[in-house]
Amino acid sequence: MGSKLVKTLLAFLLTLSCGFQLSASNGMMKDAMKDAYIKRLRILTTARDSLAALYNIYDLSDRADKMKYAWQIYETAGRADDISAQIDILRNLGVFYAQSDSVVEQLLAMASKIPNNDARNATKTFILNQKISRKAVDPHDNDLALMLIDSIVNSHDLQGNNVYDKIALLYQIVHYIGVEAEGSLLVETLDNYEELINKLPESDYPLKNQFYTTSAIFHSRLNGDQRRSVNYDKKLLEVIGMLQQMYAKQRRKYRNYDTNKFICYRRMLSNFKVLTPEELEQYHDSVKVLVLNDPDVKKAAEKDCRAESYYLYAKGMYQEAIPYIQKALDNKLSVYQRLKLCDMLMKAAKAIGDERTYVTAMEDLVKNENLIDSMRVVTSRREAMLRNSVANAPLMQSQKVKHRSGRHTSLELTLMVISSVLAVLLIIYMVLLVRLRNKMKK
Repeated sequence: MGSKLVKTLLAFLLTLSCGFQLSASNGMMKDAMKDAYIKRLRILTTARDSLAALYNIYDLSDRADKMKYAWQIYETAGRADDISAQIDILRNLGVFYAQSDSVVEQLLAMASKIPNNDARNATKTFILNQKISRKAVDPHDNDLALMLIDSIVNSHDLQGNNVYDKIALLYQIVHYIGVEAEGSLLVETLDNYEELINKLPESDYPLKNQFYTTSAIFHSRLNGDQRRSVNYDKKLLEVIGMLQQMYAKQRRKYRNYDTNKFICYRRMLSNFKVLTPEELEQYHDSVKVLVLNDPDVKKAAEKDCRAESYYLYAKGMYQEAIPYIQKALDNKLSVYQRLKLCDMLMKAAKAIGDERTYVTAMEDLVKNENLIDSMRVVTSRREAMLRNSVANAPLMQSQKVKHRSGRHTSLELTLMVISSVLAVLLIIYMVLLVRLRNKMKK
């Protein structure tokens, strides 16, 4: 009896210990710890100690409070001569205020003071990219389209070799063409973009994350290169792992990436066609752990429920999957996300003989396909405009593209020579034919 009591107490203590470790995911504990750090902040006398406390408060806060404390962190980091902390929080502010042109301009001015040239360019590029990403949510925003084409043509040194300028240009081209659209130039641009991203140092992880996210979304389409999308999400998870280790060393024990991980795993599950049975179970288990440990993830998963839709459908559990797919379609989604879900719903309904659901899903599928067809028209027009203006500029050319261009030039020259020889032979043949006919007439 005594040993059982000891085991029970040990289990309780272990649970309590885990509770403290996961306090950032526990509402009441989270608020209590945040209040404790706020009280402690009032008595701290050095900027460095205050900065550590502020980061804990920031990591324990919701989005609204994060925006408030971020400015205080920037100012305190300046007093502590911590340039790295200022750069880090500037990028966070760039995410929070991406839709405010005036604040973005202020952040860019602050970023201009970063002493290291590469860090300065990388930070400014990230802030500008974030602004474009947020504004590009509406694919029919003509003001954004005009701003982008003006920037693409006029705001970049198209003959230059600055890697950050190249990245900014390619990011703008991706969003001008439309990440929700299709086209050969978009694929070429993303390939070009990846080559540049792979050359960046590890410290430029925010720019890497922007690329991995954009490309994972693009390739996760119904008929996309879904294995490639999964690989990009794996890279995102690797970066998250690296950041967790980095912040652990900095003693930022409340920094939480559960929501970011959930989004990656959900998108990976959406690419179930290319997953092995082991991968499917692994990613679904990862989602379940995140849902169990984080109330915010649980709320998102229950409202959206795409993760469960993909899993049940992939397992062939069509009857169980249909309600989840229907609930997922009630959310605000991109046209490509809706197209994939409609295709799943239609096939699931057909498999179980649910004719009513099948017809409704088919109608929605056709509706979304028509939307994509209209987007393709816009894409083609924009691609043609870009190909005539900047697509062949050195700034747009990766080494691979240059190599291909060189091969194409040689091929074109060869074809020209062959065409010329054939033309001469044809002329000789025609002359001989005319002479032969004249002789026959005589």
